[in-house]
Amino acid sequence: MVLSQREVWIGSGCSISWHVLIMDSSSYAVGYGDEEPRVRVQPVFIGDHVWIGCRAVIIKGVSVGTGAIIANNAVVTSDVPPGTMVAGNPARVVREKVVWK
Repeated sequence: MVLSQREVWIGSGCSISWHVLIMDSSSYAVGYGDEEPRVRVQPVFIGDHVWIGCRAVIIKGVSVGTGAIIANNAVVTSDVPPGTMVAGNPARVVREKVVWK
């Protein structure tokens, strides 16, 4: 499922499994002090040839590099370098220089 208030970019040749959530906002309005509450939005960029495993979550402001692998159930809260595999909650790099077909 892609929940987009403004911008989610998905590159070519990606493999996205079932029950994946990609979102560019928290979907609720927040205000600080005298500030009017507003929905905070940050774009999500997923490079070419990225593999996203089932039940993974990618939140606002994240960039996923070309050729990366997001493991099943990973919660991606920060950028993923190209050609790496991330896993866990929060997701962290578990392998580098990965190649998949």
